[in-house]
Amino acid sequence: MIRWAMLTCVTCSLLGVGCGTVQTDDYAVYRHAPEASTLVQEPVAVVFTNPEGIEFRGVASHDDSVESANILYSGAGGAGGVAAQIALHATMVQGAQDRKLEKLREQANQVLQPLSEEVEALQGMDLSTLSVDGKFSVKPRRSDIEVESTHIETYPIFYVTEDLSSLSVKNVLILRSPGDPQTPPVYQNLVEVVSDRSIGASTKKELLGKGLEVVLKELYQVSVLVALDDMKDRLQADNQQPETFRHDVGGDLRIERGVTVKESCSNVVVRNLRGWLISLPKPDTECVDTFADGSLQKG
Repeated sequence: MIRWAMLTCVTCSLLGVGCGTVQTDDYAVYRHAPEASTLVQEPVAVVFTNPEGIEFRGVASHDDSVESANILYSGAGGAGGVAAQIALHATMVQGAQDRKLEKLREQANQVLQPLSEEVEALQGMDLSTLSVDGKFSVKPRRSDIEVESTHIETYPIFYVTEDLSSLSVKNVLILRSPGDPQTPPVYQNLVEVVSDRSIGASTKKELLGKGLEVVLKELYQVSVLVALDDMKDRLQADNQQPETFRHDVGGDLRIERGVTVKESCSNVVVRNLRGWLISLPKPDTECVDTFADGSLQKG
């Protein structure tokens, strides 16, 4: 019994090293402590933590499945030898998965080539222009805020579909107790916002950059405003049962399971099974909504 216990402990320990997946930067484990609603007082400072600043990527597949041959482990080395072989095999599989995901990302990023000039220009934009009066103020650097002050960290990544028909943002937002950056987040989540505005290649070149900037600002502002609503407990599911949401993204059908937490005439905010918040446009709507910058947009 002791020998089997040792084998289990050694195997689990080695697997913890061998099977540690690479943490993606567009992923967050949902955390929401009760004190989040009292900590956030609008307007709140928002700090960019993405070292790339404004970062664009193509929409890539997350399928990391790889073929793995059946392995017959040798017992000649005892329990430790078997555990080491299992860990080595797991490491090899994980390496193959990481290489596949990296290749998929590189292929997806090729879609940015027609937008290279516009993307480069936007990467040099003044991030403070993303602020919303009375709600939040964007600070490009940590040095722009006081350490003891309450602030939100954001790590946004903007995604362009292969046919250049749609832009979206995945924004990881984190709120910690003031003055103690080592403590677990009081609030942490991923907010995704999908635009229904076309940025297709058919758009005139001289208008493409400006249009891209307008959509980018809207997406970012909405993502922060949605997170602020969530921190303040304004996005409740009211004991709803999860349902299926279908949405076309660049010609591909996207399916999400979740519950509606907010709805307007032009979009719906869904909390999926991971706790993430996703704002999806409603198709073929005729309505007028107020956007983050106060402007009116007909849907």
